[in-house]
Amino acid sequence: IFDILNKINLNDNKPIIAETGSGASSLVMLYYAMKNNGIVYTWDTNGSKGSFLKGVANETFGQVFNRPLSEHWRFIAYSSINKYLGINILHELDERIDFCFIDSLHTLDHLLGELELLRKNFKKEVFVAIDDANYKQKSVNVPYINMFRKKLGLSPIKEPVNNECREYYLEIEEYLLKYFNVKKINDKYKKFC
Repeated sequence: IFDILNKINLNDNKPIIAETGSGASSLVMLYYAMKNNGIVYTWDTNGSKGSFLKGVANETFGQVFNRPLSEHWRFIAYSSINKYLGINILHELDERIDFCFIDSLHTLDHLLGELELLRKNFKKEVFVAIDDANYKQKSVNVPYINMFRKKLGLSPIKEPVNNECREYYLEIEEYLLKYFNVKKINDKYKKFC
């Protein structure tokens, strides 16, 4: 992620990053944003995770850059596709996205919903990264659900009819080609994993 972020053209302003879901990737994007006076907007329904990450970032990057994290990170503990507090707010804030990292519900339907909102706020050149882009669940993330059901001592659910799609990276490329010229970039993950 950091390698891709360093390809952003910073001539026109501060970098704006949009992220759905949060985790270790958030720390990479926050470091980059603080280093380059940018802002990261993160949507994750798990506010506790956001609080934990804020603590880690404040203890590290806050001291390195001697600035408050709040100048660079807007953590929104709510659904990314909500009409009033989701990705739509970027339009209200007049923010144009340089980079987005999508790592939330891991279903194609949700991913396309997020991209539909995100694309309206893309800069002319934007980088789109998707976590677990090899997944193929259309509407229901059965493996994730069954992992929790097993922990709860419940029987697994069966795969719903018509729940399989092509790998997300293929579906998303096709979606983006309707609106933009798409150029794939090489990443280390495919080569080494």
